[in-house]
Amino acid sequence: MLRDFTQSLADRTRARCGCEPLGIPDLGLAALGDQLTVVVYDAQVAGVTDGLLESLAQLRRSLP
Repeated sequence: MLRDFTQSLADRTRARCGCEPLGIPDLGLAALGDQLTVVVYDAQVAGVTDGLLESLAQLRRSLP
């Protein structure tokens, strides 16, 4: 779920910048939070902010 969200956000960000999708490397669960942080930062810089806060809040609520 978290990895899928991170990949989806990365894909949307790259599309906004006119780039082809690029797979997020699987560095394991320990690194996934850091990867999400970087992808969220990149999304904000690229202007991919529509619904971002709501999506992050929903994602957080869905985690155990």
